Amino acid sequence: MRAKGERAPQAVIQWLGMPGYTDEDYALGEGLRRRPDVSRLSAKGDVGYHLWYDASDKLSSIDFEQCYPDRMQKYSNAPTVPIEVLNSTILKKDAAQINRSISIANLEKMLGKAGQGSASEGMGGGRSFVHYEEVWKIAGTALRFLLVYNHYPGTLPIRAPAPGSLAVTLFDVLDVAPGCLAN
Repeated sequence: MRAKGERAPQAVIQWLGMPGYTDEDYALGEGLRRRPDVSRLSAKGDVGYHLWYDASDKLSSIDFEQCYPDRMQKYSNAPTVPIEVLNSTILKKDAAQINRSISIANLEKMLGKAGQGSASEGMGGGRSFVHYEEVWKIAGTALRFLLVYNHYPGTLPIRAPAPGSLAVTLFDVLDVAPGCLAN
């Protein structure tokens, strides 16, 4: 198993090159669930491939979908949080926390500061949803981020929950290659 934050296995890098970004998926209390390494298929960057690894670091599937090479550009000035704080709180395994959520307000207290938040509307199953995320840059790194996110039915600003009451259960640690941020 490779060290946390280490990119794709060397053999994969030799065949396919460095991924544009690596996305470690965590759920509260479960620890690492899966990780896709994402790369562009062309210089245009509109389609990419995902190599999906399970929690034991075994390749589980490959898929292709729209690529967002500049996804994290808007968060380049996000507040920072030390990786040690993340590893001792939301990223660690804790059976008591599995299938639970944490409010954004409590998460911000735990991490010592608010992240950079955003919200957008989308459709799913014929219903409107508000998707929200909050992002912190991981201290001491140039291009590593913590993302927390979730969604709720409704539209903005109608039916918006009270500030700080939004709950999250999913966390991503993203390692972004420098070229991935450029258009």
